[in-house]
Amino acid sequence: MEFRTYQQDFEELKVSKETFDNVISYIYDKSPEEMFAIAKTIKSGANVLPVVKRAFERVLAMRQAERKEVFNFYYGN
Repeated sequence: MEFRTYQQDFEELKVSKETFDNVISYIYDKSPEEMFAIAKTIKSGANVLPVVKRAFERVLAMRQAERKEVFNFYYGN
């Protein structure tokens, strides 16, 4: 897991702060089951937009305690 600042994320992705915030918000509201499905999709190598992947990782960092099972699956712990 690489550490990047929030600002580095949206600058590297070449999206506006508002766009990045909207994607984060959308993912943040997902249930544990929905987040697990997103984690499986990303890990399977499916074609996922980089902004979605990065936002998903941000949300996992924010909600690690609440989504521990998803976090452990995604990061292989």
